[in-house]
Amino acid sequence: PYAFAHFISDAECAVANRSYRSGHAGPNRPHSLLAVFATCAETEEQARRLSMPVAIWRLLIRQGVNAPLVTLSDQQIDALLDAAMVGPGGAGAGRQHLLSAAQVQDMEDTGLIGFGSHTRRHRRVTHLRDAGARREELAESCADLQSRLKRPSAVFCYPNGDTDAAAEPLIRAHYRAACTLQYGWNTASTPPYALRRIPLHEDVSADRDAFYARLNLPV
Repeated sequence: PYAFAHFISDAECAVANRSYRSGHAGPNRPHSLLAVFATCAETEEQARRLSMPVAIWRLLIRQGVNAPLVTLSDQQIDALLDAAMVGPGGAGAGRQHLLSAAQVQDMEDTGLIGFGSHTRRHRRVTHLRDAGARREELAESCADLQSRLKRPSAVFCYPNGDTDAAAEPLIRAHYRAACTLQYGWNTASTPPYALRRIPLHEDVSADRDAFYARLNLPV
């Protein structure tokens, strides 16, 4: 079989594989092996953070720089993720990652969809080191929604499910409830600042059977 080291560089992967298969002259069918990096974590956010050193290393390799893997602080990872999402010139430049204000308003006007806070820049609550950062991400995020939406939700969703004692007073002062990463349905006895949730991302929301399976409903 032909093995392609995709984890080092994905450049010309399809071209190399087609070339191998078209020129294969052995007695058996051609077989390809694709070697990749796989980052496993409980949430997509955790996986992004864990994979950041590898992402930087691959970027350097593409630019011809033979550099070792780097160790990043939480603050450096936060800054890189922010730049990748919305920063000018960052990896996310020119691509739409977030809903526009008009799209949010259209969705809210249906009466079927509501919007709550997830901090301003998806920063983990436990990484907000000072009162100013906590106020910006928690209180001002709530104020933003109240000023822009007709029916802002008073529910907060903890990024990565993390919280701490320093942030809880602000969260409780500005929101009626908060959502964790704990999987499951909520009942009248569920603590309002420890709500469970059922994640519905594009991997299941676009497929009827997968959607029902996630909700544990009969198909």
